[in-house]
Amino acid sequence: MNILKHLVTVAIISLLLVSCEFSKEWNYDYNVDINKLVVHGFFSVDTLIVEIKGLKHPLTKQSIEPKGIVAELYEDNLLVGCLQKLNDSTFTEPIGFLPVPHKGYWLKVKCDNFPEVSTMKEKLPDMTQINNITIDTLNENQSKLIISVNFNDVKGVTNFYSLTVYEYFKGEVLVKGFFNQGITSDNTFDGNTQNWQVEAYKWSDSVELYLHQLSPYFYRFLKSIDDFDNSASDPFVARPAQVFTNVVNGYGFFGAFSTSQKKVVYIKNKR
Repeated sequence: MNILKHLVTVAIISLLLVSCEFSKEWNYDYNVDINKLVVHGFFSVDTLIVEIKGLKHPLTKQSIEPKGIVAELYEDNLLVGCLQKLNDSTFTEPIGFLPVPHKGYWLKVKCDNFPEVSTMKEKLPDMTQINNITIDTLNENQSKLIISVNFNDVKGVTNFYSLTVYEYFKGEVLVKGFFNQGITSDNTFDGNTQNWQVEAYKWSDSVELYLHQLSPYFYRFLKSIDDFDNSASDPFVARPAQVFTNVVNGYGFFGAFSTSQKKVVYIKNKR
């Protein structure tokens, strides 16, 4: 993987983790142990990125820096190799690694000053393709357009989805954020064709849409972040919802996702 691709991927995971960092106040409410590692990571068909840090103290906001990190990737019970270091806390896949469909992948992380942690196994989800995209104006007097994204859900299999939407104007991104258009399962539409709608400004030059299929653990983690944020702001809830973790002897998550082919909608051509 080239350097530019790594930089883009690091930026993506940074956007994701800003909103779900494990240094939020839930760690104080739930008596978490600051002497355990926090591992955040995911993989897709051509990317694996992992962030490894110490947990921030709930009062001082200080954290212990892990020393001598060694992060190993396993395919089922076989060692694939050690992750490559991008910077002090960020790691990427072993050289030559490509995930195999239906194989389970997990991490083992060791360092000099923290207990060893491991993650639960995750498999790469099947990819769901976008069938088509259509654009409708709300009306001539409003500033937004409705963009409909059509895809087929596979019947008899529990699937988890999210959309990422980027709007561009003169080369600048107007709407930022990874998985920024909701997270859902197919419990209510198993096997049916879906037509999801998102809004975009009329003056945008273009909109990029990415349909993601999430692994079960990744879905549970992202859903728990929504639940945490909603409960934390609810005055009638005694304590916030707990953030999901699939890291054994530590905190964080390790998940997987597949993304459909990028679709670019040129809004100016539709006016």
